[in-house]
Amino acid sequence: MNRRALLASAAVTGVALLAGCSDGGTDYAHFVTVYNYVDASHTVSITAEDDDGETVFDESYDMDGRSAREHVTFDADPATATVVVDDGEPKSLDWPSAEHCDEQGTAGKPGLEVSVGPERTDEEPTVRTEWSCQSVEP
Repeated sequence: MNRRALLASAAVTGVALLAGCSDGGTDYAHFVTVYNYVDASHTVSITAEDDDGETVFDESYDMDGRSAREHVTFDADPATATVVVDDGEPKSLDWPSAEHCDEQGTAGKPGLEVSVGPERTDEEPTVRTEWSCQSVEP
């Protein structure tokens, strides 16, 4: 094989290999995940609003003991979230922008993970919230 044919073949192979690495316009979604780590059932309500105060996500989950609802997606750009477990106090959060995931070097958009449990001594559940960057498609 002559040099020119070898270079042409290598270029075509390289382009073909890189074609799958391109994002290609993949549009990832914001998401909500809820974990109930205790035996007791709990109702978890999550509301998200955009910068204009419009509700972009509003769901309640009746969670059986030791259950999960993972990667529930929605197509909007939230600015805030409010989490309520059972009839407890609302917990308000600022939803991070997509740059939050860029800063961590991960693809995707920020998603809210809510974890219930373990129970405290006063029988109210411990509620943890954290942001997760995952490539979740709508």
